[in-house]
Amino acid sequence: IRPYLRYVHSSRYIDDLANGEICLALGWSGDIKQARDRARDAGKGIEIDYRIPKEGTIMNFDMLAVPADAPHPQNASTFINYLLQPEVAAKNSNLVKYANVNTAATPLLADSVKGDPNIYPPP
Repeated sequence: IRPYLRYVHSSRYIDDLANGEICLALGWSGDIKQARDRARDAGKGIEIDYRIPKEGTIMNFDMLAVPADAPHPQNASTFINYLLQPEVAAKNSNLVKYANVNTAATPLLADSVKGDPNIYPPP
């Protein structure tokens, strides 16, 4: 399939979509939504959309962990607890356009985030 691919990269496609350098990418939902926001802010008339195929897609999870030999485990736990505060979790989700699992943060999400089925797919 090489003749049909421009490149394989983990993040370059964000700016390339936003600038109209490419018209199709296989990427993470939050990255595509960041590209959409950048394109909208640039005002060049580039429209970007993200879709989950009816057949489904891969799923990934971000997680926070403290290594067993961390030099300051209490500091790490304090930082994790901060990130899990509903207000902070909602601000992060609103910015990066990724879902979070903190149900107390859901009412604090922007309607455009909590109502987007590509961020929070229906059951």
